[in-house]
Amino acid sequence: MGRTKRAAPRKGARGAKRKVIRAQRGKTGRRGKKPGDRPGAAARKGEAVKAAKSSKIASMTVMLCRVKGVTLAELCKMTGWQPHSVRGAISAIMKKKYGLEVVSERIEGERVYRVIV
Repeated sequence: MGRTKRAAPRKGARGAKRKVIRAQRGKTGRRGKKPGDRPGAAARKGEAVKAAKSSKIASMTVMLCRVKGVTLAELCKMTGWQPHSVRGAISAIMKKKYGLEVVSERIEGERVYRVIV
């Protein structure tokens, strides 16, 4: 049995339409959005960032600003989150989004987090 020759894919109207859509998107590849439109872009540019009025993240920020700091267990109890979620929030939100300098120290066998002002 012989093999049949495969037909080449058509580049009809669909291909032209895709090119138009890609051109409309611009260099970012996303419709209408620019790299500076990200939520955390203000913190990276040095602009002021507003904290949430009443949320777990706002409560965490208040606890982290204490002079003595706060333990991981206290943060877990206050938020109701698991330890890996609290550590992720500190890393992603406090450090990256809000631009806070959070340090962790080991004091008497417990991990203590605090914000350096």
